[in-house]
Amino acid sequence: MEAEAIANSAVIARHLAATLRQVLGRSDVIITTGGIGPTADDITREAVAAATDRELVFSEELMGQIEAYFTARGLRLSPSNRRQAHIPAGAIPVENPVGTAPAVIVEHYDRTVITLPGVPREMEYLLVSRVIPYLRKRLGVQGERDGCVS
Repeated sequence: MEAEAIANSAVIARHLAATLRQVLGRSDVIITTGGIGPTADDITREAVAAATDRELVFSEELMGQIEAYFTARGLRLSPSNRRQAHIPAGAIPVENPVGTAPAVIVEHYDRTVITLPGVPREMEYLLVSRVIPYLRKRLGVQGERDGCVS
């Protein structure tokens, strides 16, 4: 058996960043799901930072929210969970009260990139309760939540 290609997370992050740059050129809003957890293969935050020419910065605010989530449930915080508090500079952090991976909103010129957790329950909660209201306000959409399924 012969391997056709081998890629590590750094290579994949570069490919994802390149794809995001392409999509930023033609889309007003990009929503990603997954890849924002605590492990080394969670590369979406790095790719979004690279695609929008930003550094990753540590958010004390998010770290406090993550610590509070663990403490409230009597769980032990691992050092890898600190990764989840690193976000692209200037990004808007969105607290995740139903999990540990916070959503992030990055305004890049006239485009918006939103990262959501990959865990379906967390993603759906943040999409319906935080992201859709944010986008409706940003885009000036009035009226009911037509088209939203929860």
